[in-house]
Amino acid sequence: LPFPSLLPPLPPSSSLSSSLPSHCSIILLEALVQAVPLSHLYSCLEPHPQALVTLITFICTRLTSGVCGVLTRENTLFIAHHYNHVSSVMLDAGGEKLNPLHSGGEQDFSRCQELSVFKSSLGLLCHFSSFEECLVYLQCDLSVTETTLALLKHLATLDGSVASVKHRTKLSNVSPTGREEKHPLFAVKTNLVRLVANLCYQCPAVQMKVNETESIPLILNQCNIDHYNPYIMQWTVFAVRNLCVDNPTNQAFIARLEQQGVVEAAKLLEYGCVVAMGDDGKMKCLRTVCGTKND
Repeated sequence: LPFPSLLPPLPPSSSLSSSLPSHCSIILLEALVQAVPLSHLYSCLEPHPQALVTLITFICTRLTSGVCGVLTRENTLFIAHHYNHVSSVMLDAGGEKLNPLHSGGEQDFSRCQELSVFKSSLGLLCHFSSFEECLVYLQCDLSVTETTLALLKHLATLDGSVASVKHRTKLSNVSPTGREEKHPLFAVKTNLVRLVANLCYQCPAVQMKVNETESIPLILNQCNIDHYNPYIMQWTVFAVRNLCVDNPTNQAFIARLEQQGVVEAAKLLEYGCVVAMGDDGKMKCLRTVCGTKND
């Protein structure tokens, strides 16, 4: 019999985590993930977004602990295909579904479900890209890189228009609170930069794809303190490192960048300092004390 007929239909509003006791859910999920290709599981759970998110979250957890045997070529290619699919849905109609706010300020339930599936799929692909046996397959499919850069470019345009996803640069507010973690786009850009960083690892084809799409400045611009994207600065540094290793073209591109001055210098006053360019062309940090500036 085809696999979908082996699973009983799920109630319309149920999820695997709520329809069974916790320990039974874990046993069932572990057995299914070990025995059945992810493509079959996804096809069964696609009509039930909450259940699909539960499955993806479970796989991510098992990958983190190193006890999930899903790292096969078949599963890797399917995860990449599914990521491209859900990302294209997010980018349709000008990327409206990636805007967490409606014009009226209220969120649509179905769109929230689609966004949850997208975020989970992105997170799972990031986990897969952390394993070299899977990374090689992802690097061969440049559509994954193209999709990721397109998403990052679109989210960059939202930073200036959606107040709730603007950067926070006050050091006392760096650690995310429960409120920020519940934001629809929490950590999405971090995972996109993380995925780019992993894809660029020892892969000239991906390195040059980032260059050809004029995305190096886009990556560099993510190096900031973002309250809704923790660790994005660290992943950006790693991405730039992987972009430049054994790649003279990318190294030369970054070397040719010219200093344009200090970005958002007024916000640095919150730290009690300002940054200025010296006569030698180097940046200097000046500490403000009682209206004066000291080196």
